[in-house]
Amino acid sequence: MVSPGLFVPLVEDTELIHVLTRHMLQASVRQCFNWQRDGLGIPLAVNLSPRNLLSPDLVPGLETLLHTWGGSPEWLGLEITESSLITDPDASIAELARLSGMGFHLFIDDFGTGYSSLSYLTRMPVKTIKVDHGFTMSMLKDCRAAAIVKSTIELAHNLGMTVVAEGTASKDIWDALSGYGCDEAQGYYVAEPFPAAQFGDWLQASGRQARAH
Repeated sequence: MVSPGLFVPLVEDTELIHVLTRHMLQASVRQCFNWQRDGLGIPLAVNLSPRNLLSPDLVPGLETLLHTWGGSPEWLGLEITESSLITDPDASIAELARLSGMGFHLFIDDFGTGYSSLSYLTRMPVKTIKVDHGFTMSMLKDCRAAAIVKSTIELAHNLGMTVVAEGTASKDIWDALSGYGCDEAQGYYVAEPFPAAQFGDWLQASGRQARAH
């Protein structure tokens, strides 16, 4: 297997990113349909590249896909990076407003690693910030990383947003994030990646309850 970290950056520089994103959106909506059929209200989040966000085909494609599967925007979260705002900030923010108005849950992915101005946060209809795993995984040994994590959580909450911490790889990190008031965690301490078909069994075994965002 080839890590997405190796091939996705290459694909993002070409028009093939649209093909890859369509495939991921289709697979995600199909999986959500299967979970809904099984009584699990589980949303899935899909990453969008800057090229996707500025494509005129994005919204019509999403509308067609959800109509085909009888789905709703609540089935999907859409993750964008801060770098998505660099090329054309006004157009990107306008498209995000359109997606938010349709009912999609919007995330800023890898927060803290991009180059956008914090002023954009006041203009973006984003509900959730995802703290980059680089800060989370080093915060127990690096007081500066810890300060960034804590201040990001506080900033997000003051703006009425929730926070997901990526890279939650241990109980110690989990406990520290809980102490900082982080809303959700993502990482190997929660669960390692596994096939979607096993999710229902894992959910039951873990004692967690399915819920929509």
